[in-house]
Amino acid sequence: MSIVTLLEVKGHLRYDTDDNDPMLEMYIKAAENAVLNYVTDKFEGEYPDAVKQAVLLMVGMFDVEREPSKES
Repeated sequence: MSIVTLLEVKGHLRYDTDDNDPMLEMYIKAAENAVLNYVTDKFEGEYPDAVKQAVLLMVGMFDVEREPSKES
């Protein structure tokens, strides 16, 4: 069961097209794995909003930081 949907991520990041869907799906998987590796609680049913927000924030970070940072 996914924590967030592609539609939720696209709304969060304000994407109107499907051009980045494959990359966003990869970011979602990576973010969900990272969050679930950190959180030790087990959830029945829906995930709490705090967990969903953590995934959305992490996906946003992955989207912004697509390339390695360059030091000046």
